[in-house]
Amino acid sequence: MFSRGVVASYKKIVMKGGYTDLRGGIEMLSMMLSTFYGANIPEEDVLYVFCGRTAKKVKGLIRQKDRIMLINLQLYANRVRWIRRTDDLIEITEEQLTKVLNGEPIEVS
Repeated sequence: MFSRGVVASYKKIVMKGGYTDLRGGIEMLSMMLSTFYGANIPEEDVLYVFCGRTAKKVKGLIRQKDRIMLINLQLYANRVRWIRRTDDLIEITEEQLTKVLNGEPIEVS
């Protein structure tokens, strides 16, 4: 889904917990990250992932050198298992992201 084959390369994955209004595009998600979590975000080569209220839509944002890419994922048959108990940014592994997108729960510290 958000594999290294689709996105050229990234050094880490950061999940934004809770609900995110996904109606906006790159600018809105970038501004939200900068406003709530400080300057220098989106950090280069970091994949940020966000989930909407219904857990059927996920967006990924990654900045690479001179561009920012927005990746959309819409699920029809199932839902993702998103972490809703916090609005924090949570660093996760590629394996954890795969589990979340497949509807499996994960543990984060």
